[in-house]
Amino acid sequence: MSLVALCGRLPLALCASGARLAARRRWPIARVVGELTDETRRLSALSVEDDVSVQAVFDLSYQALPEDAARLYGLLGLHPGADFDTAVAGALAYIGHDESARLLDMLADANLLEEGSEDRYSFHDLVRLHARGKLAETTSGDERQAAFARLVDRYLQTAVSADIAIMPGRWHLGAYYEAERRISFPDRAAALAWLELELGNIMAVLRAAHRKGLHEAVWQTCEAMWGLFLLHKHYRQWIEAHEIGVAAARACGDPVAQARMLEALGFAYLNLKDFDAARHHHDLALRLEEEADHPIGEASALEGLGIAELATGGNDRAIELFTRARRIHQRLGRPRGVALMRRHIGEALSGAGRHAEAVEDFSAALRFFEQADEPYHQARTLTSLANSHLSAGRLDDADDVLSRSLLITERSGARHEQAGVHASLAHLAARRGQGGVEREHLHKALAIYTELGAPQAQEVGDRLARTERSHESRDRGTDPP
Repeated sequence: MSLVALCGRLPLALCASGARLAARRRWPIARVVGELTDETRRLSALSVEDDVSVQAVFDLSYQALPEDAARLYGLLGLHPGADFDTAVAGALAYIGHDESARLLDMLADANLLEEGSEDRYSFHDLVRLHARGKLAETTSGDERQAAFARLVDRYLQTAVSADIAIMPGRWHLGAYYEAERRISFPDRAAALAWLELELGNIMAVLRAAHRKGLHEAVWQTCEAMWGLFLLHKHYRQWIEAHEIGVAAARACGDPVAQARMLEALGFAYLNLKDFDAARHHHDLALRLEEEADHPIGEASALEGLGIAELATGGNDRAIELFTRARRIHQRLGRPRGVALMRRHIGEALSGAGRHAEAVEDFSAALRFFEQADEPYHQARTLTSLANSHLSAGRLDDADDVLSRSLLITERSGARHEQAGVHASLAHLAARRGQGGVEREHLHKALAIYTELGAPQAQEVGDRLARTERSHESRDRGTDPP
């Protein structure tokens, strides 16, 4: 890291570093960089005897604060993320919203916090170190641990509420799903927007909470991130979060929670088309679920294994696995689970060329998801139904169904599924000999897949390149390469 970055681009800190180097001309810049790399020494290193001191400037601002503002200032140093809002600050200090807002304004006026838009506040990196130092001087370890636990609890509560708003019918393990809602979102869009905004903070909190031994809260927070990861495909964070979640559940000695984390991790690998890794994680999960006699979890693991088989051409084996999972959901009285398995079975039947049977399963699944108001699964089912129509040569039926699916994905913000619809519309256009329309849909699909970092981008990009070469060759009157 550079000297400028370690000084946080703060002019006072840069002046202090420059003064130290000027007074010690034989020192290389690397020596000062090495000193500043250690967070515990950074503030003391940014000073010159009887001259410029970053620590002294911050101390003056701190000493002018009233006691309650000084307390909040120190506690905010516990936050491991980039920024925070009034509610999070209030949770740290165990104070109400109005009091939190008043004290945050006071800290911003003292130039100890930077105020952003929409109730967001952040520390300059060096000020955060100063706040942590003051907290260590004024509070006990137990007080700091309790404050951090409140911070984790706030993120967990809110993430659970967001997950319920996004996908209310999904089964859960975490205790907060059964608790009375203290936080609510007006709709799915607002819940997704909060999770998207806070993703970086939640990841930072997960890492810190795991280090501090708050393992129960860690895996439960991971469980609550499912809706965001499923819809917005943050693959890197999806995998990292659930690797932490697996370790946390293992530390709790909870095999069912561990299986839940393995299943979510396996689904991340399914999305990335790493089917060997997906099978590995779902196999581990299935063994844990069976040993714990946890049938609903067993169905989830079977689903993941079935999807891996389906994706690699094992249609008959996929039907067997999905049928086992469907029987579990039927036995447990879970029509949503039955509908999900019927959609998957329809996909496997279609892959085996049994399109009439597939349409029956797709139609049954679609009726449930329409009644349950689950737009994500409505769109997934419609797209699978359309692809079955395409394979069977029913082009007009496919067109009608894809139009419905595209509208739902656009309204719900399911970008990955929207790209999938465009890819299917491109296939439809190709079957109709509409080269221009085909290329238009491929461009749209490629843009979304590339934005999401999805593995489908390579396949769609290659397909687009072939169609464009073919189009150019026809224009020149030559054969395509």
